[in-house]
Amino acid sequence: MKVAISTAKERIYIPSCLKNKKQPEPEQIKIIYSAPTQTIKDKVLSTKMNYVKGDKGDMEPSMSVNFDKKEIISALLIRVENFSYYDKKDSTKDSEISSASDLFEAPLESGSGELVDDIYKFFMDILNGKVISEKN
Repeated sequence: MKVAISTAKERIYIPSCLKNKKQPEPEQIKIIYSAPTQTIKDKVLSTKMNYVKGDKGDMEPSMSVNFDKKEIISALLIRVENFSYYDKKDSTKDSEISSASDLFEAPLESGSGELVDDIYKFFMDILNGKVISEKN
């Protein structure tokens, strides 16, 4: 008998920052992201083993782990929904934030920095196996 697990390749995360969960559901910021794979995890959470000289002159192993916020978000984020900002000089035109690059290029005053931090924490929890249920 073959074991088959039901899963979705595309998933939704509702961030809690920016008072997002208090908004009516149709207006909430939604993060559409791909299911993490071992390939993605290995790529974005790379480890490197080095040897350094210890106190007694012996060579001792030392491990460094790379956590690149932009790389992690770019690897998993498919799109952002319901998030935009406008320039005070031209309040008639909204600037839609719909991708990882949009998030990182948006002015911090737009709330993008807070959203980036929220998404990063959630993605790190997923990659480290800390998210059991994706209902949030």
